[in-house]
Amino acid sequence: MNKNYTIAKSGIAFEQFTDEFVVVNLPEGHYYSLRGTAFFMFQFLTKGSNASSISSALAKHFDISEQDALKESEQFIDALLTHKLLLETEEEVVFNIPSPEVKSPFLKPEIETFDDMKELLILDPVHDVDPQEGWPLKK
Repeated sequence: MNKNYTIAKSGIAFEQFTDEFVVVNLPEGHYYSLRGTAFFMFQFLTKGSNASSISSALAKHFDISEQDALKESEQFIDALLTHKLLLETEEEVVFNIPSPEVKSPFLKPEIETFDDMKELLILDPVHDVDPQEGWPLKK
């Protein structure tokens, strides 16, 4: 059985821009940039999807076999699970995306990870207040 995944709700926020998703994991203090193929694949996961559905879409839109697309989809999902960005769900949205006239070259999806704002992202503004020192109180 193919497991369905969606974006984790607790402590995860994401924003879609024209050609990029920026995903923030507040508890871990990391943020991520997903562009290109990673952007394409992440769109499916925002609504609930699985490796099989994503691989079908990849094979329609990119110059990649269904078998290789499934492998890439599984690896991408595993990477997002490692970063604690996904959770299993019962929901699956079926996407009806028309096939393009010409397939694009397939580029391996990349998850760019940033931790340069870690100290700020892990601050708890509600609880990290000290009557003498004010806010934010770094631990």
